[in-house]
Amino acid sequence: MVNLFNMKKIIFVLALLAFIPLASAALNTAELGNVLVEETKYDPYPAEPGKYITVWISVDNQGSTTMDNMFFKFDPDYPFQLNPGQSGIVSTGKLPPGQDKLVEYTLRVDEEAMEGSYELDLKLCYGSDCSSWARTYSLQISVRTGGEPKVELGLEETDVFNAGKLGEFTLNIVNRGQLDTKFLRVAVQESDNYEIIGPAEKYIGELESDDFETAQYQIFIENNIGSEESEMLEVPIKVEYSDENNKDYSDFQTIYLKSYSTEDLEKMHLAASSLTWIWVPIVIIIGISYFIYIRVKKKKQQKKA
Repeated sequence: MVNLFNMKKIIFVLALLAFIPLASAALNTAELGNVLVEETKYDPYPAEPGKYITVWISVDNQGSTTMDNMFFKFDPDYPFQLNPGQSGIVSTGKLPPGQDKLVEYTLRVDEEAMEGSYELDLKLCYGSDCSSWARTYSLQISVRTGGEPKVELGLEETDVFNAGKLGEFTLNIVNRGQLDTKFLRVAVQESDNYEIIGPAEKYIGELESDDFETAQYQIFIENNIGSEESEMLEVPIKVEYSDENNKDYSDFQTIYLKSYSTEDLEKMHLAASSLTWIWVPIVIIIGISYFIYIRVKKKKQQKKA
């Protein structure tokens, strides 16, 4: 009888021990009202067809007890999808009172996605398999098919530069992208080869897609640049702007100016002078011939009259 009684106690204890981890793993639904779940951001914004986005979701325990192993499942609909092999289930682990954690997902946007705002569901599950869930949270993700702006710089016109002289050049600023830009600024960077005369930065502001603006700059070429041999100058320019979705862009582009040596300038001058002496006699001969032709024609008309 004693052995049988002890055996019943052992079975009861084992059953109780088996139940304890299940109870601790169960979601404390009474505390759910103290859990704040919200989408923080996604990048890039807006999403673009054929590219990946990363979504961050904040889980904040505003209650008084620790939340154990909260499982979230992201089961996206078209045009979003997880990478093959991913279940979309993420655990927060232990989340003490007053603390928060970021849940992160990476999604791919279908190449044929239409432009618009899409609503996705994030589920708070009862267990790790997410066969059932306690709550569903809605997330908004915008898709834009217009691409992005693309600002390119080029030379519109330029003076003939040489050492120790002041010259001017005009930038051609083109938006070859599919989106308009705003807050556009271009700034010529300093160099040991030249000195910028006047403001280095020019504010352009808005620049529509497939449109252009110009900006003029004056620089003084240092005495040692191109004094003996003609030399190409690299002029780095910083370009900063934002698109219609307030996404910021910044890059450096380079234009090239030539500082001519005195010898090359003289050659250019002689060549221009030679061309002048060739064309002047030709023009004079044509003018005289035309004058003679008119005189002869008038005389013939007078004889006929």
